[in-house]
Amino acid sequence: MKSIFFSSVTTTGKYIGAGLATIGCAGAGAGIGIVFGALVLGISRNPLQEPKLFQLTLLGFALCEAMGLLYKIMAFLWFTFYLFSFSPTSDDTSQFPDVLHQDPA
Repeated sequence: MKSIFFSSVTTTGKYIGAGLATIGCAGAGAGIGIVFGALVLGISRNPLQEPKLFQLTLLGFALCEAMGLLYKIMAFLWFTFYLFSFSPTSDDTSQFPDVLHQDPA
């Protein structure tokens, strides 16, 4: 039988892990700011290279945004892993009705 302590610890770990996995989104935001800041500096130094600089900026933006999305996906995976990984024991089965194995009537 699961104790209240075990349930509390696993729930707390689930939320802490999901929160820590989203910290990388701050890094993605900082990276996007750096990329567009470098675009402004590059265009101000050499305006004739604007099309090439803008292409490189879009590539940098896409890579930074992809890393931010990767961190969010990891947070969702962490959250759902702990949500479904702890199955009930034999003492706790009264809380979870067995609807998948019932005979169709």
